[in-house]
Order: sequence, then structure tokens, then C-alpha cells
Amino acid sequence: MASNLINEQECAIQLGISVTTLRAWRSTKRYNLEYLKIGRCVKYRPEAIERFMASRTVSGGGDE
Repeated sequence: MASNLINEQECAIQLGISVTTLRAWRSTKRYNLEYLKIGRCVKYRPEAIERFMASRTVSGGGDE
């Protein structure tokens, strides 16, 4: 369903990064953040962003 897709500006805000950083990640394939390319438009599925954030979660265990 296309109505729940978000653009790169909204994705960058959710991740707390700049659009430039997000574009660099796509260009270099640095992280496995799924996106859709529709012509020149880049869109993200909210669930893909959630999966990405979950995959980057680090548990804090240990004696600190």
C-alpha cells in the first residue's frame, strides 16, 4: 500500500540523521536499510525502518 510510504526527509528525521547521510548510506550500501525507488523518488516503508533500528540495537549488559 503506497499511502504509508515515507520520503527520505521523514526517514532521516526518524533516524536522527541528515538526508545527506541517508543518501550516502544508500549510495555506498553501508547499511541494509530497504527502500523503494520509484523513478527519481526514494520511499521507505515504516516497517523497514523499524527492522533497521531493531537490527542496530545493542544491549548494554556488563559491569559499567
